[in-house]
Amino acid sequence: MGSSGSEQSLRRDQGLRGCSSRFSVEVEDVMEPVRRPRTRSQSQVPQPMNIDDDDDDEEWKYSSEGFSLRSAIEEQRYNSCKERIRSNLDLDHDFMKVLNFDSSIEKSFLNLGWGPFIHISASYQSDLALEIMTTMDIVQSSDGISTLRFRLKENWTDISFGTVGALFGFHTNAPESIEVDNTTLENFWLRIASGHSKERMKIINPILRIIHRFMTVRVLERMDDTKVQIAELKWLYIALCQPTWTNPINAMINHWIVQRNRATGLLGYGHYLTVIAFSLIPNLVSSPAYTVLPASIDENSLKKGKYIFGNSSTGFYVAKTKFRIPDRRLSLFIQNKTDWLEKFMFEEEPSQQTSSEWDAWTTPNQQFPSGQFGAGSSQGPVYQVRPISSYDPTSTPVFQPSGNIPPPAVFIPRNARSYDPDFIAAQQMPHRSYYGIETMTARNYGILDHVRENLQQYEQNTQNIEEQLFNLRLWDQNNQGNQE
Repeated sequence: MGSSGSEQSLRRDQGLRGCSSRFSVEVEDVMEPVRRPRTRSQSQVPQPMNIDDDDDDEEWKYSSEGFSLRSAIEEQRYNSCKERIRSNLDLDHDFMKVLNFDSSIEKSFLNLGWGPFIHISASYQSDLALEIMTTMDIVQSSDGISTLRFRLKENWTDISFGTVGALFGFHTNAPESIEVDNTTLENFWLRIASGHSKERMKIINPILRIIHRFMTVRVLERMDDTKVQIAELKWLYIALCQPTWTNPINAMINHWIVQRNRATGLLGYGHYLTVIAFSLIPNLVSSPAYTVLPASIDENSLKKGKYIFGNSSTGFYVAKTKFRIPDRRLSLFIQNKTDWLEKFMFEEEPSQQTSSEWDAWTTPNQQFPSGQFGAGSSQGPVYQVRPISSYDPTSTPVFQPSGNIPPPAVFIPRNARSYDPDFIAAQQMPHRSYYGIETMTARNYGILDHVRENLQQYEQNTQNIEEQLFNLRLWDQNNQGNQE
């Protein structure tokens, strides 16, 4: 092909040095490759490396980072990946300590077996990440182990999924997840969120929102965290209710390939590929020209995402509430804590209450002579009134002090109106009715949310039907034209 014998020998030596130590390769086998016909299925999976299949160096193209692009597919992948690669997010552990969120976050991920994983930096080397991203594919080794094959510094190499998981701090023998039935997950959702629609902003506790965001962007590489998917909900359930070590590395690597092969969507896993590169070549040196530093889930990020508001001078507050943080009651693992709806966030201190907050729910305040009921507070105890009997016009109201005085009533916004039936049944009147009304109102809002979602899906389906009908009419017109 115009190259000298010494140049061919040099390329063979380079190729042999890049082979994985897992495979024993005879020189004669490399010199005399067995060529197989390429089928449709083979074109969609990586082929075993064969150095004689590579074109001459003169026909290769090179990226701006300096690594070779040895086929049209690699060139297409490179151009797509370079446009879409982005830095991911780090977790600002120092600011989490300021909010007193750090211990709950750490324990949640420890319960999942992801303790070291959350401390992996999201900074990456763009030259290393792009070379691996452009050339990587999933292959099966000779002993049936799934491996990730790619080129690094121009040499082919492969690394098992298990080794990658260990690099990230996952437990090797842990399952990818555990079985949790839909009913359990739905009940769990109603213990952490208001309403049935699975949206991040429905989650009440801001710590859980942050944990969900980290799971979304760092494990599933989905930069849009507005929705809560089943996988994330299951991980939250495991962390809070059924601590179990899990290992999501298979799902992560498969997702890398799927995302890379798409034409759109940001690619936020360059830092993981950088970790892999440095583990394989320990003497690699970071180049400042290709170093990309990440943003963080920090004070500014949480304000922008409407998790919190305020500042260090005036204090921080949970978004859309007047609840000031830090507050120990937000901790996820307080003893005997069975739900994370945090109703106390929406209850103001008695000194801060105004009569207008509860006027719509209370009966007019009646004044009685202070001596009528004996000694007590200046306002008297809470009373339960027995209506005047219509059958006994001489009967008078009988007031009895309540044995269980409920806390001062305040107006609770819609996103907190969700009470356990046992809690409602234990209340005295009239609060039993108040809480019951609020709960049923919250359920009605949940129904409306479902109707709205179903209506949106209906409109989308209708639009898809119209597009298919239009395509069918075009096809029919073209078919009739061809027949004429």
